[in-house]
Amino acid sequence: MTGSVEVALDGVRLALDPGAGPCRIVLDGDRIAEVRPSTVDRGLLAAPGYIDLQVNGAVGVDLATETERLDEVARALPRFGVTAFAPTAITCSPEATRRALAAAPPDADTSGGATPLGWHLEGPFLSPARVGAHSLRHIRPPDAAEVETWLDGRAAPRLVTIAPELAGAAEVIDALVSSGVVVAAGHSDATAEELATAGRRGVTLVTHLGNATGGLAARDPGIVGAALDPHWTGFASLILDGLHLHDVTARTFLAALGDRAVVVSDCIAATGLGDGDHHLGDRRVVVRDGVARTTDGVLAGSTMPLGVAIHRAVAAGVCSLRAAVAAATVAPARLLGEAERGRIVPGARADIVLLDDTGRLVETIIAGRSAGAG
Repeated sequence: MTGSVEVALDGVRLALDPGAGPCRIVLDGDRIAEVRPSTVDRGLLAAPGYIDLQVNGAVGVDLATETERLDEVARALPRFGVTAFAPTAITCSPEATRRALAAAPPDADTSGGATPLGWHLEGPFLSPARVGAHSLRHIRPPDAAEVETWLDGRAAPRLVTIAPELAGAAEVIDALVSSGVVVAAGHSDATAEELATAGRRGVTLVTHLGNATGGLAARDPGIVGAALDPHWTGFASLILDGLHLHDVTARTFLAALGDRAVVVSDCIAATGLGDGDHHLGDRRVVVRDGVARTTDGVLAGSTMPLGVAIHRAVAAGVCSLRAAVAAATVAPARLLGEAERGRIVPGARADIVLLDDTGRLVETIIAGRSAGAG
Protein backbone atom coordinates (compact mmCIF):
# COMPACT_ATOMS: atom_id res chain seq x y z
CA MET A 1 0.00 0.00 0.00
CA THR A 2 1.30 3.44 -0.88
CA GLY A 3 -1.23 5.61 0.91
CA SER A 4 -2.04 7.42 -2.37
CA VAL A 5 -5.50 8.85 -3.05
CA GLU A 6 -6.60 5.88 -5.16
CA VAL A 7 -5.09 2.40 -4.97
CA ALA A 8 -6.29 -1.10 -5.71
CA LEU A 9 -5.97 -4.47 -4.06
CA ASP A 10 -5.88 -6.74 -7.08
CA GLY A 11 -6.16 -10.52 -7.21
CA VAL A 12 -7.61 -11.06 -3.73
CA ARG A 13 -10.52 -13.31 -2.78
CA LEU A 14 -13.20 -12.30 -0.31
CA ALA A 15 -12.99 -14.20 2.98
CA LEU A 16 -16.72 -13.74 3.52
CA ASP A 17 -17.57 -15.10 0.07
CA PRO A 18 -15.27 -18.11 -0.38
CA GLY A 19 -17.10 -19.31 -3.49
CA ALA A 20 -16.37 -16.16 -5.46
CA GLY A 21 -13.32 -15.75 -7.65
CA PRO A 22 -10.52 -13.25 -7.30
CA CYS A 23 -11.45 -9.58 -7.35
CA ARG A 24 -10.02 -6.09 -7.51
CA ILE A 25 -10.89 -3.78 -4.63
CA VAL A 26 -10.44 -0.14 -5.57
CA LEU A 27 -9.86 2.25 -2.67
CA ASP A 28 -10.48 5.97 -2.94
CA GLY A 29 -9.13 7.73 0.11
CA ASP A 30 -10.67 6.16 3.20
CA ARG A 31 -13.49 4.45 1.28
CA ILE A 32 -14.00 1.42 -0.90
CA ALA A 33 -14.89 2.75 -4.33
CA GLU A 34 -15.43 -0.46 -6.30
CA VAL A 35 -15.24 -4.24 -6.07
CA ARG A 36 -15.02 -6.07 -9.39
CA PRO A 37 -13.73 -9.40 -10.77
CA SER A 38 -10.04 -9.79 -11.53
CA THR A 39 -8.03 -12.10 -13.78
CA VAL A 40 -5.18 -12.15 -11.23
CA ASP A 41 -5.05 -14.38 -8.15
CA ARG A 42 -2.40 -13.53 -5.54
CA GLY A 43 -3.57 -16.29 -3.22
CA LEU A 44 -4.62 -13.84 -0.50
CA LEU A 45 -7.97 -13.33 1.21
CA ALA A 46 -9.43 -9.91 1.95
CA ALA A 47 -11.67 -9.45 5.00
CA PRO A 48 -13.14 -6.41 6.69
CA GLY A 49 -10.94 -5.09 9.47
CA TYR A 50 -11.53 -6.83 12.78
CA ILE A 51 -13.69 -5.08 15.38
CA ASP A 52 -12.77 -6.04 18.95
CA LEU A 53 -15.39 -5.13 21.55
CA GLN A 54 -13.33 -6.15 24.59
CA VAL A 55 -9.86 -4.63 24.80
CA ASN A 56 -8.75 -4.12 28.39
CA GLY A 57 -5.30 -3.06 27.27
CA ALA A 58 -2.16 -4.12 25.39
CA VAL A 59 1.58 -3.46 25.16
CA GLY A 60 1.85 -2.68 28.87
CA VAL A 61 -1.12 -0.28 29.03
CA ASP A 62 -4.16 -1.01 31.20
CA LEU A 63 -7.03 1.09 29.92
CA ALA A 64 -8.98 1.17 33.19
CA THR A 65 -6.10 2.85 35.01
CA GLU A 66 -4.11 4.51 32.21
CA THR A 67 -6.75 5.99 29.94
CA GLU A 68 -4.40 8.76 28.85
CA ARG A 69 -2.38 6.11 26.99
CA LEU A 70 -5.27 4.96 24.80
CA ASP A 71 -3.38 6.03 21.68
CA GLU A 72 -0.58 3.53 22.44
CA VAL A 73 -3.07 0.66 22.47
CA ALA A 74 -4.77 1.95 19.32
CA ARG A 75 -1.46 2.07 17.45
CA ALA A 76 -0.54 -1.46 18.57
CA LEU A 77 -3.79 -3.19 17.57
CA PRO A 78 -3.45 -3.06 13.74
CA ARG A 79 -0.57 -5.52 13.82
CA PHE A 80 -3.14 -8.01 15.13
CA GLY A 81 -5.71 -7.18 12.44
CA VAL A 82 -7.86 -4.91 14.63
CA THR A 83 -9.01 -1.74 12.89
CA ALA A 84 -11.69 -0.63 15.40
CA PHE A 85 -12.25 -1.48 19.04
CA ALA A 86 -14.12 -0.76 22.24
CA PRO A 87 -11.59 0.26 24.90
CA THR A 88 -12.72 -1.61 27.98
CA ALA A 89 -12.64 -0.53 31.62
CA ILE A 90 -13.26 -3.31 34.09
CA THR A 91 -14.87 -2.65 37.47
CA CYS A 92 -13.22 0.28 39.20
CA SER A 93 -14.21 3.12 41.52
CA PRO A 94 -16.87 5.65 40.46
CA GLU A 95 -14.18 8.31 40.14
CA ALA A 96 -11.97 6.12 37.95
CA THR A 97 -14.93 5.26 35.71
CA ARG A 98 -15.76 8.94 35.21
CA ARG A 99 -12.09 9.71 34.56
CA ALA A 100 -11.98 7.07 31.83
CA LEU A 101 -15.06 8.44 30.10
CA ALA A 102 -13.78 12.01 30.31
CA ALA A 103 -10.20 11.33 29.29
CA ALA A 104 -10.73 9.48 26.04
CA PRO A 105 -13.82 10.31 23.99
CA PRO A 106 -14.62 8.08 21.00
CA ASP A 107 -13.18 10.64 18.57
CA ALA A 108 -9.80 10.67 20.32
CA ASP A 109 -6.81 11.11 18.01
CA THR A 110 -5.12 7.73 17.75
CA SER A 111 -2.60 8.70 15.06
CA GLY A 112 -3.63 6.24 12.37
CA GLY A 113 -4.15 3.31 14.70
CA ALA A 114 -7.32 1.34 15.31
CA THR A 115 -10.39 3.52 15.79
CA PRO A 116 -11.90 3.62 19.31
CA LEU A 117 -15.66 3.21 18.97
CA GLY A 118 -16.53 4.22 22.53
CA TRP A 119 -16.01 2.71 25.95
CA HIS A 120 -17.09 -0.73 27.07
CA LEU A 121 -17.71 -0.55 30.82
CA GLU A 122 -17.51 -4.13 32.05
CA GLY A 123 -19.00 -3.44 35.44
CA PRO A 124 -19.32 -2.18 38.10
CA PHE A 125 -22.86 -3.57 38.42
CA LEU A 126 -21.91 -7.25 38.41
CA SER A 127 -22.89 -10.22 40.55
CA PRO A 128 -20.66 -10.52 43.63
CA ALA A 129 -20.88 -14.29 43.10
CA ARG A 130 -19.39 -14.00 39.59
CA VAL A 131 -16.60 -11.47 39.96
CA GLY A 132 -13.99 -13.40 37.95
CA ALA A 133 -10.84 -11.28 37.93
CA HIS A 134 -12.67 -8.07 38.85
CA SER A 135 -12.03 -6.33 42.15
CA LEU A 136 -14.79 -7.29 44.58
CA ARG A 137 -14.28 -4.11 46.58
CA HIS A 138 -15.40 -1.98 43.61
CA ILE A 139 -18.45 -4.05 42.62
CA ARG A 140 -21.61 -2.27 43.69
CA PRO A 141 -25.39 -2.50 43.25
CA PRO A 142 -26.91 -0.98 40.12
CA ASP A 143 -27.29 2.76 40.65
CA ALA A 144 -29.28 4.85 38.17
CA ALA A 145 -27.84 8.04 39.70
CA GLU A 146 -24.28 6.92 38.91
CA VAL A 147 -25.34 6.03 35.37
CA GLU A 148 -26.61 9.58 34.91
CA THR A 149 -23.09 10.85 35.61
CA TRP A 150 -21.82 8.64 32.77
CA LEU A 151 -24.44 9.90 30.34
CA ASP A 152 -23.90 13.56 31.25
CA GLY A 153 -20.20 13.40 30.56
CA ARG A 154 -18.17 14.30 27.50
CA ALA A 155 -18.38 10.74 26.18
CA ALA A 156 -21.07 8.28 27.22
CA PRO A 157 -20.14 4.58 27.12
CA ARG A 158 -20.92 2.67 23.94
CA LEU A 159 -21.41 -0.69 25.69
CA VAL A 160 -22.07 -1.64 29.31
CA THR A 161 -22.00 -5.13 30.83
CA ILE A 162 -24.34 -5.64 33.79
CA ALA A 163 -25.78 -8.55 35.76
CA PRO A 164 -29.46 -8.15 34.86
CA GLU A 165 -30.79 -10.16 37.80
CA LEU A 166 -29.62 -7.62 40.40
CA ALA A 167 -32.06 -5.34 42.21
CA GLY A 168 -32.10 -1.99 40.42
CA ALA A 169 -30.73 -3.41 37.16
CA ALA A 170 -33.99 -2.82 35.27
CA GLU A 171 -33.85 0.95 35.87
CA VAL A 172 -30.18 1.07 34.83
CA ILE A 173 -30.86 -0.94 31.66
CA ASP A 174 -33.76 1.35 30.76
CA ALA A 175 -31.62 4.47 31.22
CA LEU A 176 -28.78 3.10 29.12
CA VAL A 177 -30.95 1.73 26.32
CA SER A 178 -32.95 4.97 26.08
CA SER A 179 -29.62 6.81 25.62
CA GLY A 180 -28.51 4.53 22.80
CA VAL A 181 -26.00 2.52 24.83
CA VAL A 182 -25.66 -1.17 23.95
CA VAL A 183 -26.29 -3.25 27.08
CA ALA A 184 -24.85 -6.71 27.70
CA ALA A 185 -25.51 -9.31 30.37
CA GLY A 186 -22.39 -10.71 31.99
CA HIS A 187 -20.69 -11.73 35.24
CA SER A 188 -24.15 -12.91 36.09
CA ASP A 189 -26.18 -15.64 37.75
CA ALA A 190 -29.26 -14.76 35.71
CA THR A 191 -31.75 -17.49 34.96
CA ALA A 192 -33.01 -18.11 31.45
CA GLU A 193 -36.17 -16.23 32.34
CA GLU A 194 -34.23 -13.27 33.70
CA LEU A 195 -32.16 -13.01 30.52
CA ALA A 196 -35.34 -13.18 28.42
CA THR A 197 -36.82 -10.35 30.49
CA ALA A 198 -33.63 -8.32 30.11
CA GLY A 199 -33.77 -8.93 26.37
CA ARG A 200 -37.24 -7.44 26.25
CA ARG A 201 -35.84 -4.35 27.98
CA GLY A 202 -33.15 -4.02 25.31
CA VAL A 203 -30.19 -6.17 26.40
CA THR A 204 -28.70 -7.46 23.14
CA LEU A 205 -25.45 -9.21 24.10
CA VAL A 206 -24.10 -11.76 26.57
CA THR A 207 -20.48 -10.97 27.46
CA HIS A 208 -17.89 -13.79 27.11
CA LEU A 209 -20.45 -16.59 27.12
CA GLY A 210 -19.51 -19.49 29.41
CA ASN A 211 -17.21 -17.41 31.58
CA ALA A 212 -18.21 -15.78 34.89
CA THR A 213 -21.75 -17.17 34.62
CA GLY A 214 -23.66 -20.19 35.81
CA GLY A 215 -23.54 -23.33 33.71
CA LEU A 216 -26.00 -25.13 31.44
CA ALA A 217 -27.95 -28.01 33.04
CA ALA A 218 -30.79 -30.21 31.86
CA ARG A 219 -33.43 -28.51 34.00
CA ASP A 220 -31.64 -25.21 34.52
CA PRO A 221 -30.51 -23.68 31.22
CA GLY A 222 -29.33 -20.51 32.91
CA ILE A 223 -27.87 -17.61 30.98
CA VAL A 224 -25.82 -19.93 28.74
CA GLY A 225 -28.78 -21.98 27.58
CA ALA A 226 -30.89 -18.86 27.15
CA ALA A 227 -28.23 -17.19 24.97
CA LEU A 228 -27.97 -20.28 22.76
CA ASP A 229 -31.76 -20.51 22.39
CA PRO A 230 -32.74 -19.24 18.91
CA HIS A 231 -35.80 -17.62 20.49
CA TRP A 232 -33.43 -15.11 22.08
CA THR A 233 -32.27 -12.97 19.18
CA GLY A 234 -29.38 -11.21 20.90
CA PHE A 235 -25.68 -11.79 20.35
CA ALA A 236 -23.10 -13.52 22.54
CA SER A 237 -19.37 -12.86 22.63
CA LEU A 238 -16.81 -15.66 22.78
CA ILE A 239 -13.11 -15.73 23.64
CA LEU A 240 -11.39 -18.20 21.32
CA ASP A 241 -7.95 -18.38 22.93
CA GLY A 242 -8.35 -22.07 23.80
CA LEU A 243 -8.34 -21.27 27.54
CA HIS A 244 -11.62 -19.52 28.26
CA LEU A 245 -13.55 -22.13 26.30
CA HIS A 246 -12.61 -25.71 25.49
CA ASP A 247 -12.52 -26.09 21.71
CA VAL A 248 -15.46 -28.52 21.82
CA THR A 249 -17.46 -25.98 23.84
CA ALA A 250 -16.48 -23.16 21.49
CA ARG A 251 -17.43 -25.24 18.45
CA THR A 252 -20.82 -26.06 20.01
CA PHE A 253 -21.48 -22.44 20.96
CA LEU A 254 -20.55 -21.17 17.50
CA ALA A 255 -22.76 -23.73 15.79
CA ALA A 256 -25.73 -22.80 17.98
CA LEU A 257 -25.22 -19.04 17.71
CA GLY A 258 -24.60 -18.85 13.97
CA ASP A 259 -24.54 -15.21 12.89
CA ARG A 260 -25.21 -14.10 16.49
CA ALA A 261 -21.65 -14.97 17.56
CA VAL A 262 -19.20 -12.14 18.26
CA VAL A 263 -15.52 -13.00 18.76
CA VAL A 264 -13.60 -10.80 21.22
CA SER A 265 -10.06 -11.00 22.54
CA ASP A 266 -10.54 -9.81 26.16
CA CYS A 267 -6.87 -8.87 25.83
CA ILE A 268 -5.10 -7.23 28.77
CA ALA A 269 -2.05 -5.02 29.25
CA ALA A 270 0.25 -8.06 29.02
CA THR A 271 -0.75 -8.61 25.37
CA GLY A 272 2.28 -8.19 23.14
CA LEU A 273 4.65 -8.66 26.08
CA GLY A 274 6.20 -11.71 27.68
CA ASP A 275 5.56 -13.64 30.86
CA GLY A 276 5.89 -11.86 34.18
CA ASP A 277 4.00 -9.61 36.57
CA HIS A 278 1.32 -7.38 35.05
CA HIS A 279 -1.99 -5.91 36.16
CA LEU A 280 -5.66 -5.76 35.21
CA GLY A 281 -7.30 -2.72 36.71
CA ASP A 282 -5.95 -2.54 40.24
CA ARG A 283 -5.35 -6.30 40.52
CA ARG A 284 -1.94 -7.93 40.13
CA VAL A 285 -1.81 -10.49 37.34
CA VAL A 286 0.88 -13.09 36.77
CA VAL A 287 1.46 -14.37 33.23
CA ARG A 288 3.07 -17.79 32.86
CA ASP A 289 3.37 -19.52 29.48
CA GLY A 290 1.10 -16.83 28.06
CA VAL A 291 -1.71 -17.52 30.54
CA ALA A 292 -2.80 -14.61 32.75
CA ARG A 293 -4.14 -15.33 36.23
CA THR A 294 -4.74 -13.35 39.39
CA THR A 295 -2.65 -14.27 42.39
CA ASP A 296 -5.50 -16.52 43.56
CA GLY A 297 -5.49 -18.45 40.29
CA VAL A 298 -8.46 -16.93 38.41
CA LEU A 299 -8.13 -16.41 34.65
CA ALA A 300 -7.58 -12.68 34.13
CA GLY A 301 -8.45 -11.92 30.53
CA SER A 302 -6.27 -13.08 27.67
CA THR A 303 -2.86 -12.27 26.25
CA MET A 304 -3.89 -13.54 22.80
CA PRO A 305 -4.90 -10.73 20.41
CA LEU A 306 -7.91 -11.13 18.16
CA GLY A 307 -6.11 -11.90 14.91
CA VAL A 308 -4.03 -14.61 16.57
CA ALA A 309 -7.11 -16.11 18.25
CA ILE A 310 -8.92 -16.31 14.92
CA HIS A 311 -5.98 -18.08 13.28
CA ARG A 312 -5.70 -20.46 16.25
CA ALA A 313 -9.42 -21.32 16.21
CA VAL A 314 -9.38 -22.06 12.49
CA ALA A 315 -6.23 -24.18 12.78
CA ALA A 316 -7.79 -26.13 15.68
CA GLY A 317 -10.94 -26.87 13.67
CA VAL A 318 -13.17 -24.84 15.96
CA CYS A 319 -14.82 -23.12 13.00
CA SER A 320 -14.32 -22.18 9.39
CA LEU A 321 -12.33 -19.10 8.51
CA ARG A 322 -15.46 -17.52 7.08
CA ALA A 323 -17.35 -18.05 10.36
CA ALA A 324 -14.50 -16.64 12.43
CA VAL A 325 -14.14 -13.58 10.21
CA ALA A 326 -17.88 -12.93 10.24
CA ALA A 327 -17.93 -13.11 14.04
CA ALA A 328 -15.11 -10.55 14.23
CA THR A 329 -16.51 -8.16 11.63
CA VAL A 330 -20.12 -8.48 10.45
CA ALA A 331 -21.59 -9.38 13.85
CA PRO A 332 -19.97 -6.64 15.99
CA ALA A 333 -20.75 -4.05 13.30
CA ARG A 334 -24.42 -5.13 13.36
CA LEU A 335 -24.51 -5.10 17.15
CA LEU A 336 -23.18 -1.53 17.32
CA GLY A 337 -25.08 -0.28 14.27
CA GLU A 338 -21.82 0.52 12.46
CA ALA A 339 -23.15 0.34 8.90
CA GLU A 340 -19.88 1.47 7.30
CA ARG A 341 -17.78 -1.22 8.96
CA GLY A 342 -17.70 -5.00 8.72
CA ARG A 343 -18.27 -5.11 4.95
CA ILE A 344 -16.26 -4.93 1.75
CA VAL A 345 -18.69 -3.06 -0.50
CA PRO A 346 -18.59 0.30 -2.29
CA GLY A 347 -19.01 3.12 0.19
CA ALA A 348 -17.78 1.17 3.21
CA ARG A 349 -14.71 2.26 5.14
CA ALA A 350 -11.48 1.05 3.60
CA ASP A 351 -10.56 -0.96 6.71
CA ILE A 352 -9.34 -4.31 5.41
CA VAL A 353 -7.15 -7.17 6.52
CA LEU A 354 -5.29 -9.43 4.11
CA LEU A 355 -4.96 -13.06 5.20
CA ASP A 356 -3.52 -16.29 3.94
CA ASP A 357 -5.76 -19.34 3.56
CA THR A 358 -5.25 -20.32 7.20
CA GLY A 359 -6.36 -16.95 8.52
CA ARG A 360 -2.86 -15.79 9.35
CA LEU A 361 -2.60 -12.01 9.08
CA VAL A 362 -0.53 -10.63 6.20
CA GLU A 363 -1.40 -6.92 6.25
CA THR A 364 -3.78 -4.47 7.90
CA ILE A 365 -5.21 -1.48 6.06
CA ILE A 366 -6.94 1.36 7.90
CA ALA A 367 -8.75 4.14 6.04
CA GLY A 368 -7.05 3.06 2.82
CA ARG A 369 -3.51 3.12 4.18
CA SER A 370 -1.24 0.31 5.28
CA ALA A 371 -1.12 0.09 9.07
CA GLY A 372 1.34 -2.76 9.38
CA ALA A 373 2.13 -6.33 8.41
CA GLY A 374 1.32 -9.45 10.36
